Amino acid sequence: MDNNMNNIYKLNTMEVVKEGLYLYRNNYKLLLKISLLSFLISMINSVLSYVRTISGTSSTFLLITLITLAISLPIIYFQLKLTVTMYICISGCYGGKLITVREAFKKSKESIWSYIGTIFLIILIVLPLVLIGYGAFLSVETKLLKYLMLLMIAIPFIYLVIIYGFAPLASVFEKGKASYFKLSQTLVKNNFWRIALLVISIGIITNVSVFFITNQNPWFKSLSALNQSIIRSSHDLLFVFISPAITCIIVVLYLTLRKNVVYKQD
Repeated sequence: MDNNMNNIYKLNTMEVVKEGLYLYRNNYKLLLKISLLSFLISMINSVLSYVRTISGTSSTFLLITLITLAISLPIIYFQLKLTVTMYICISGCYGGKLITVREAFKKSKESIWSYIGTIFLIILIVLPLVLIGYGAFLSVETKLLKYLMLLMIAIPFIYLVIIYGFAPLASVFEKGKASYFKLSQTLVKNNFWRIALLVISIGIITNVSVFFITNQNPWFKSLSALNQSIIRSSHDLLFVFISPAITCIIVVLYLTLRKNVVYKQD
């Protein structure tokens, strides 16, 4: 029994963060190309959203809405494909293999649909919790009780996200070798709290700025549609530089766990 305890891999989250940031620093030019391309694609929706906001007639509003709906799925598809491309590039850099954006984008075709399918399944898993939380938030009038109920929903939500969070990455890197959800559970099993602390910390750091550019913020809500669009676009542009660094940390986390938990390499 003591021998089994000694064989349990203990994740060093600080080393993962350092390695992820080191990887980003050494390959930022490659990764920024993908991030910038994703930003430019997302700007199509931002521009259409702004035009729809300032449209003077209902017919113009309806036309822009229909155009937005028509192109939203292709935009989501290409952004997800760019995410897979980013994963492939980071994995290549981590393994010391040079790969171009074009090569990685072409290679992403092999796993894009399994990646999309895995994300869809995760959404289905957490959707009941989201609906319960949303319903509770609308039905309860007392503010304190609202937030207590949301907290109660947040705990199982975060648990499921941590447990199954590596499944999309597994769908890219494992290519049908194993059950992606079971593999994710295996990777997390003995390091749940270390992984949860790292993921929650990243989530808080990266999303704190979002609270300042929401219509729930009175200052932001008082701005004109043009100023709101400019601030949102500036925020998204800033994340062109931040997102690859975060993705490097997440991919290094996955590859480190896979190496030490699944393949048990030193």
